[in-house]
Amino acid sequence: SSSTNGDSSDTEDGYIEPKFPISQYEYLEGRNFRYSADEPSFLPCDDEENERLQLNYLLFKLGPGFWAKEMAETFPNSHITGIDQTIYPISDTPQDWYKVVNEIVRVTKPGGWIQLVETSGILQDVGPNLSIWLMRVSVSLQTRNIQLKFGPKLHEVLEASHGVTDITYSHRSIPLGWLGKIGDLGLECVERIFGAMKPRMCDDWSISAEKYEKMAQAAAKECREFKSWTNIHYAYCRKKFPDEP
Repeated sequence: SSSTNGDSSDTEDGYIEPKFPISQYEYLEGRNFRYSADEPSFLPCDDEENERLQLNYLLFKLGPGFWAKEMAETFPNSHITGIDQTIYPISDTPQDWYKVVNEIVRVTKPGGWIQLVETSGILQDVGPNLSIWLMRVSVSLQTRNIQLKFGPKLHEVLEASHGVTDITYSHRSIPLGWLGKIGDLGLECVERIFGAMKPRMCDDWSISAEKYEKMAQAAAKECREFKSWTNIHYAYCRKKFPDEP
């Protein structure tokens, strides 16, 4: 209904309906980013990013729901719940990990299994160009309160929860650009993350797209020359039954 002076009742109640749709994305350097006035996303949200995540899944078995989908297809009588974006990339403090994992434990069925997989966030045996790039990435993430090096501590989060048992944890080392097909796949994952971070990195460090591309190419080449590598950490556990000590 309308008021006598032509204004809507919503306006009288202090609410103004937007006249045009509000954009949920911003376009930067040819990539789409989910728009947020408070915390602009560091990585893009588009088809190219989805392809990168699919590639990550082939190597690391982590990503937006691919593992959960594969498990559901392999075990059709099971109920599979995947949780990803809630934790990674996590912001604020590492204490958020404990809060989120405690919630995962709470909603898991007694006797159910919980699995966490994260990269170490560290590349080893790197050359000078990749070292500079990593330093800049570290600073850019820190300014956004993004914690990227929590992988080695996954088991500590599970051990802090009193409702789980049978905790198992380990890691796998991934070559980047050497040691056959797995190394080629690892390097491609690195090259894809170079591209995904390009818009924000260029903006953060006031460098041109061309200069960034040259640095990324040099850094990727160094992975083969220096035989760079990284670790993938995983931890899993079982939720206790109510009568289990």
